[in-house]
Amino acid sequence: MLVTAVIVGAFAVEVASCGSSSRNTAANSSQSATTTLPIVATSGTPPANASAPTGGGLPPYTPPPPDAEGNPPCGISAVGWGTFFAETGTPDGTRVVLTKNPMLDSEKWDLPDYFTVVVQTTDGKHHTQDAGISPGQGMGPWDSAAEFDFIFRDIDPADVKKVLLTNKKGTCWVQGNS
Repeated sequence: MLVTAVIVGAFAVEVASCGSSSRNTAANSSQSATTTLPIVATSGTPPANASAPTGGGLPPYTPPPPDAEGNPPCGISAVGWGTFFAETGTPDGTRVVLTKNPMLDSEKWDLPDYFTVVVQTTDGKHHTQDAGISPGQGMGPWDSAAEFDFIFRDIDPADVKKVLLTNKKGTCWVQGNS
């Protein structure tokens, strides 16, 4: 706390000294300066030696590879897993959320469908939940008609090794920290 007060005090002194010197300079100066910048007209055509800009921007998205068993990733926009937070805001398990937007990853599923989620933990155990989900169905906290949650209250997210999702189109692995 004392260090913060000293730093803030030093900053205030520095700002005050800067402000006072600039006020004195402005008060003592009787001249004013005006700068005129030339206006340059340009055409819509780039010069012949111009090249496309390089660098900048994000690189193209490369989806992650299949897992060791050959299962493809489920897709970051449609399903993910992370910490489930209780209404009090405290961590209360692991949440696997399935987004049911038909525009996102529709090659992975069509609703209605039956889903099985398997959470593999670092101790070698497999925890499973399954549900039939229809269009317009929403359940659980933070849900709407566009999401469905699988809540594993007994699993700490730090103990999750892998999450798999299976439906009528196959099995895919779920990326974490949704």
